[in-house]
Amino acid sequence: MVGLLALGCSASGDGSGTTSPPAAASITIAPSTASLEVGTHLTASATVEDSAGKVLTAPVSWITGDTSVASVSSAGVVLARRMGSTTVYATTGSVQGTLPVTVTDSIAATVVIVAPRDTMDIGATMQLGDTVKTASGRVLSGHAVTWSASGSATISGTGIVTGMSAGNVVVSATIAGNGASHVASDTLLVYPPEIATDPSAPILAIDASADHHAISPYIYGVSTFGLDAAYLRDLGITITRWGGDGITRYNWQVDASNSGFDWYFMAGSGTTS
Repeated sequence: MVGLLALGCSASGDGSGTTSPPAAASITIAPSTASLEVGTHLTASATVEDSAGKVLTAPVSWITGDTSVASVSSAGVVLARRMGSTTVYATTGSVQGTLPVTVTDSIAATVVIVAPRDTMDIGATMQLGDTVKTASGRVLSGHAVTWSASGSATISGTGIVTGMSAGNVVVSATIAGNGASHVASDTLLVYPPEIATDPSAPILAIDASADHHAISPYIYGVSTFGLDAAYLRDLGITITRWGGDGITRYNWQVDASNSGFDWYFMAGSGTTS
């Protein structure tokens, strides 16, 4: 009896005698959707499976439908660039997975105080405004702002300043964005009340239509000695004369000079001698 020994071997469908690797049937991207703020990023991952659901080790390539909205690196890092929507794709062979991406631009990053003027009177009120923007420069209308003031005025929660006393007042606007506070400050000047005029005081009237004559060129010059000659020539100064504030305050009869100051002006050293 002759025995026959059967040798087994595997064969591929193409008759080459080798087994073909499993083919990719699907790609799943995690996360399945993404919402990013402008300037932020996330790292997406892609899982490749065959038709039986077995995970395969296969390289994937990453692309995005609109690079102006979001870009993606070869490692799957998605970077939000501007507000809008796009789709990120992971591809291997002819199989593709998708990741819908929405980019928002809503986090406050800067605030600017808008004041109609920088001065006000005691007792007067002034409405301040504000401009809040995101890091990309988009204006956020109606964003919450916290107001504060120190110095010569008070301010309401809606940005209305009331002058309380003469002097400077520093107003501040604070916003919150992405866990951080952003502050803008501005300085206003509160004027003192006007001094009532004395009705019995003499009145000076100037008649502009009366005869007049040219001003003598000899009155022009500077009242301080020791200035650099080149600097004087640059200014067009032709005369250096003795006079000025310190001289006009001097009283030769009593050999004394007056000086003083108020909240805004100062003459001399600010003292009286």
